[in-house]
Amino acid sequence: MQNLEKRIAALEQASPQTNCVVFIILTGLGELDEELVHIYDNHGNQWHRKPNETETEFKDRAKAGTPRNEYGVAMVFGECSLKA
Repeated sequence: MQNLEKRIAALEQASPQTNCVVFIILTGLGELDEELVHIYDNHGNQWHRKPNETETEFKDRAKAGTPRNEYGVAMVFGECSLKA
């Protein structure tokens, strides 16, 4: 029995842990010069871009705050605004 437990523990450690966030960015047709300003998920969470926050920092903040499903995956939606 101990041997089986060791093998299961080794398999669990070798299994990759999925941690994936899929971004779906909503933008208008032909609007190429836009910045991501709002992100939301299917759990009611919303994030607004802070002044002087880079897009990468903004996405990272949303990724850190959205829950994952049982497979370690989350889907979030982003809305853009025209650059000034």
